[in-house]
Amino acid sequence: MTGAGLSPASTWRDRFRGPRVRRRIPAATRRTWLILLLAGCAYSNAEILEDLEARARSAPEPALDRVIRDEALPPLLAPPRPVALPMVRGKVPAVMGRINGVEMPLVLDTGTSAVVLPAEAARDAGIYLPPGEPAAVVGPGHTGRNRIGAFATVELGGNRIGAGIALVPLDDRPGRWMELGTDRYAIVGCTVLSHFRVTFDFRKREVRLAPTGLAASASPLFTETLVNGRPFLLLVDSGATAVFLEPWAAVDLDLITADRAKRHEGRATSLSGALFTHFTLDRVEVAGRAFRDVDGAAVDTFGPWSSQGFRPGGLLGLKGLGDLVWTLDYGTRTLRIEP
Repeated sequence: MTGAGLSPASTWRDRFRGPRVRRRIPAATRRTWLILLLAGCAYSNAEILEDLEARARSAPEPALDRVIRDEALPPLLAPPRPVALPMVRGKVPAVMGRINGVEMPLVLDTGTSAVVLPAEAARDAGIYLPPGEPAAVVGPGHTGRNRIGAFATVELGGNRIGAGIALVPLDDRPGRWMELGTDRYAIVGCTVLSHFRVTFDFRKREVRLAPTGLAASASPLFTETLVNGRPFLLLVDSGATAVFLEPWAAVDLDLITADRAKRHEGRATSLSGALFTHFTLDRVEVAGRAFRDVDGAAVDTFGPWSSQGFRPGGLLGLKGLGDLVWTLDYGTRTLRIEP
């Protein structure tokens, strides 16, 4: 799949190949993508998917069929309230919450649009999965196959969010590297999180959600970042633990050779097979702060969707910059570090 064939009037299937960005991008060059940080070894989930399909055939849910068909973004089901939630164990921020009323860890991943579940968690939560063809979903260095279904509710600290799209990868178990200690979890992206101003307090190991009063959005947050003195537009990614640069950006900074960058053009079918070239960044400057000796890597994430007017340089992994307090405001489209 390439981004060249996608129009601004995207469908949900297009959005989950990637969310649309409306800030700092010329209208003529807008493209869609999905940043899914999916990882783990290949495994078979055919039996689970067949069971979920059988459930959907025997008990069709027209409202959830419409969610899939009409590209519905998940709405708030009640007036939201500010909450502070403790992080559970893991390499990236995760809290306890509920999908379809079933309690499980929820990874709060600002680099992802969708709600993504391993097949085991999708079965436990009763994800609605009508028969359909797999969709190609693009992530760092790979393009995976995913089934598109729907969830009925997500709950975060008493905040109830309504029905939205759920992705179930066919060939990967997403997020095994996150070290949550369980296969029963969900990755929750910005279609849910954009209802809130989100603070990741890595010092207290706490996530704070403050309602914004805004409708849900599939657009992630980008921020201007200086990397080794050069400016790049990076996607703010709470689900990443390093600064991941596009191969062309790494070449511009003399971090990899052009021949090495060429090798990155070959995309794997899973993140476990994706090519990452690791290095250390001398200096990263973002949100008024400077960081030295930052873990980084080159990986092709946005390559097919870059254009002259919009050329993101990679992913800004918040956890890779230390145990700080980061606030993402989806209303003002800003990122800040609290003193």
